[in-house]
Amino acid sequence: MKASILRQVPGIGKKRQTALLRHFGSLSRVRKASVDELAAVPGMNRKAAEALYQFLHND
Repeated sequence: MKASILRQVPGIGKKRQTALLRHFGSLSRVRKASVDELAAVPGMNRKAAEALYQFLHND
């Protein structure tokens, strides 16, 4: 899975993608994060965190 997949999520643009990858260090760690952990990333909010979590775990 490439990092650009993050930007396919509504509400996740380049800035949030960068913030997520800087915070977690890898896409694999982003995928393992809880909604609360995602929401705690600077620049994220609860709605975006929930959308991202659902997108990553909907397979």
